[in-house]
Amino acid sequence: MADVGIVEACLRRNLPQRSSVQSVRFQSKDRTGSTRTLAGTAYWKKWEGELSRSLIRIEFPPDLRGSAYLLIERPESVDVFVYLPEYQKVRRITSHALAGSLFGTDFSYEDMRRLRHLFEAAAAERLPDAEVGGRAVRVLRLVPPAESEYGEVKAWVDAETCVPLRLELYARGCSLAKVLSADPASLSRHGSVWVAHAVVLRDLQEQTETRLELGKLEVDVDVPDRIFSERTLLQGN
Repeated sequence: MADVGIVEACLRRNLPQRSSVQSVRFQSKDRTGSTRTLAGTAYWKKWEGELSRSLIRIEFPPDLRGSAYLLIERPESVDVFVYLPEYQKVRRITSHALAGSLFGTDFSYEDMRRLRHLFEAAAAERLPDAEVGGRAVRVLRLVPPAESEYGEVKAWVDAETCVPLRLELYARGCSLAKVLSADPASLSRHGSVWVAHAVVLRDLQEQTETRLELGKLEVDVDVPDRIFSERTLLQGN
């Protein structure tokens, strides 16, 4: 577990000291090649100790404007909430609904949660180091908690930047369900924080994919506490 702890510490070091604001763009492609684009802003803020809160608010297309995804870390759990303007209601995502699609993309609620909480696992082990795109990576095998839609997750974490460059997500039946790949050429540094600006999630069962583009990043800026609340989601601001 000591070797695993080295990678976990590396991931934590690559977080902002206080907060971040970043533009995001999802482009989903179905099996016929048709595409759909969503755009918005992602907010993150450190809360108490090592805990944090994350918010994604959609601004485009018009029919989804105001939709939001809120993740709140608590000492013993991670809570996820979603708001859709057409229903005028904040919905708490229970463990039974984590496999649901985030705004119609290939990212499930759990997938987005795992981007921030890679080490949310019942067990973890370090595998032999490898390379991705010519870059040295540290490889991990994670067994998610019982409520997860996945039976196993394998992660390839860049040794220099601490950014996950590849995730393989295995269904409970042990078949490979999804693959998330970050383009090493899109890595850039913002202060002390490294980001991969182009990420693609492929759903191998549905034969669909979503490209997540992470745009301009502002680190350690003022982000109001009030935006990370269910009440603010309902108000739409």
